[in-house]
Amino acid sequence: MRIIGGRDYYDIGLSMGRDEKIVFLRNGDRKMSRAEVINELKLSVPITSGSFGRSSAAKLPKIAQRHLRGDAPFPNIRLGDHIWEPSPATVILCGKIYNGIVCQPSYGSRLWRMPLPTKWIWSFAALKSLADQYNLTIHEGRHETVQSRSEGPDGNQRGEIQALPLPEWFGPLDLDPAAKSAIVENKITIMTNDPTRRACQDKDGIVRNWLIDQPTLSAMEFAKAVEPYTCFQEISMFKAGVLGSDGPPIVEITDDKIKIAKAGFHHPTSFRRPKASR
Repeated sequence: MRIIGGRDYYDIGLSMGRDEKIVFLRNGDRKMSRAEVINELKLSVPITSGSFGRSSAAKLPKIAQRHLRGDAPFPNIRLGDHIWEPSPATVILCGKIYNGIVCQPSYGSRLWRMPLPTKWIWSFAALKSLADQYNLTIHEGRHETVQSRSEGPDGNQRGEIQALPLPEWFGPLDLDPAAKSAIVENKITIMTNDPTRRACQDKDGIVRNWLIDQPTLSAMEFAKAVEPYTCFQEISMFKAGVLGSDGPPIVEITDDKIKIAKAGFHHPTSFRRPKASR
């Protein structure tokens, strides 16, 4: 596979050689808002009913309800002078959904705070390891059907959404048929929603925090979810077998005269015997 634009962690797969017929164009600036993702791609990103923190499991808040109200889904965690602000992150890679949690720690007092390196969590096993290290409580949650309001084309629409327990929520999860069809139709290989990236309003006043087919996975430490060579191979197969290459179509030459000229023959003389000298 040939990649055009930027750098990402899975580019190491190029060292295995590349098929010039498969092209992944990654130098655009396509973005979508939450409403556009819901309405145009028919995509409903799963939420979780689980949580983690310093409280007992019985006292942890109803995460699914916080998520749907637009509040921060996971409560802040205080560890001495450190405060962690956990947020959900989402990657859609080759038709699969991967959910993760990014903790943005800071240190200091109420008057000033110094940011610390972020912690990216892409599996339940990684979350459990972090909880054991800092003596945190995990509430796995359960399957729930939650009433929600979605941003439909005719305004807010009521509906239902499934909340998943944490071990299942991390994924990978399959897209439903309507969303997968829309992803293929729109030729989307990678979509990312990174809460650490500050999204600004576009000229039309809409905030578009979903980035499409851009080199964003390295910053999200997505190698913790899918190792580089596997990611490269999955993208190659998805482009070759599902979406098709982003490169221009191969032009097939049918004119015999052009074929002869490209082969290095001179049309008037190459196929004629030279005249006998007198």
